[in-house]
Amino acid sequence: MLRTNLLLSLSIFACILATSANAQEKKKNTDVSGTWRYEYELEGQTRKDTLKLNLGKDGQVTGSYVGVSEKPIEITSGKVDGDEVSLELALTYQSIPVKVKYNGKIKGDDLVGKVVASTGEGDMDFDWTAKRSVDADDLVGVWEFEIDAGDTVLEPIVEFKLDGKELKGSYKDGTGNLNVEVEKPRVEKNMLKFTVKGKMDGGDIKADFSGRPYGNKISGTVAYDLAGQTGEIEFKGKLKAAKKEEAKPAPAK
Repeated sequence: MLRTNLLLSLSIFACILATSANAQEKKKNTDVSGTWRYEYELEGQTRKDTLKLNLGKDGQVTGSYVGVSEKPIEITSGKVDGDEVSLELALTYQSIPVKVKYNGKIKGDDLVGKVVASTGEGDMDFDWTAKRSVDADDLVGVWEFEIDAGDTVLEPIVEFKLDGKELKGSYKDGTGNLNVEVEKPRVEKNMLKFTVKGKMDGGDIKADFSGRPYGNKISGTVAYDLAGQTGEIEFKGKLKAAKKEEAKPAPAK
């Protein structure tokens, strides 16, 4: 009898563990971070719009939408549940207030679903197929890197700017020993690549960076040559949030 009860208890415990594991697996959310670009037809014209998204805690999504006005519009509500994403925002089109709702499913760098645009006159919906990709303008800003160098962690600051359509950048190692312009910054197949050259510890250093940006995050590898010693290490980084400009008080009359 005791043996039977013990086996029954173990069986119930195993079922609880399996159920808990399955629940945790279902709760894992796909990272929607990145720049999503898509096209659609409206009033006989092909529109090209963009969503820049970042995944936060508990599946919350923040970001902005850029459409024909080319002015970023903040997303008012965003959520990822598993591989399904839902977004809401409000805009004005031809002086008409419009509420826009996005719903779609993520698979890799593809996002497929529906968009519903609501006005006081009713709803209009259309199929939505977006592609996550990386362009040079997605990299503009100040990036805080972390490089795992084994016995130490390097924390350089890398800043990218656009000169016309050309991407340019600078690299500061945080110690003042290496403060240089990066060489050949570019995007190849959604990967950011650039080279840093300079002097470190009395020897020449060359470091080739290659990483994939996802919204305000990036991770990848650094292939280095330090005075003839070569190897490859990992790095990660985040885009430093831009400071919001404070409203200036009106001049006294």
